[in-house]
Amino acid sequence: MDAKRLYALLSLVLILTVAAGLALAKEQQPETPVGTGFTYQGRLTDLSGNPTNGICSFEFSLWNDPDAGMQVGPLLNPTDIAVSGGLFTVQLDFGAGVFDGTALWLEVAVECSGDPSYTTLGPRQALTAAPYAVYALNARPGQPGRLARPALPDRPAPQE
Repeated sequence: MDAKRLYALLSLVLILTVAAGLALAKEQQPETPVGTGFTYQGRLTDLSGNPTNGICSFEFSLWNDPDAGMQVGPLLNPTDIAVSGGLFTVQLDFGAGVFDGTALWLEVAVECSGDPSYTTLGPRQALTAAPYAVYALNARPGQPGRLARPALPDRPAPQE
């Protein structure tokens, strides 16, 4: 094989390799906001403590008091949720503006196959902050990774 043909063949292999690499390279996706939904996992038992199995419907509501108070945000009603060994998982989204730093409690009611109506479970569950939410409350706008004030009283403020 003469030098011209070898050079042309190597050039073609190089071009095909680069083209294949570009075709396989993933396009960088734009950043997307986290959203307002979250995952709720629960354990459901009967009055004797035996795990429930079957299909259930739920009602989830937020309250501004652990015992009385007023409902905050919408009533969520996921239906046909599989409960196995007492365990279930649902996605909840109470929408924007509900979580403004105010203490809230989650009330859960359930109706499984054969139940005459919904049974409200008690007590209401206090919602606690997740690390991402604590960061969001303390972050300076426009400066990723920087805190505007200490997230916890026993930690010093970040250095400028």
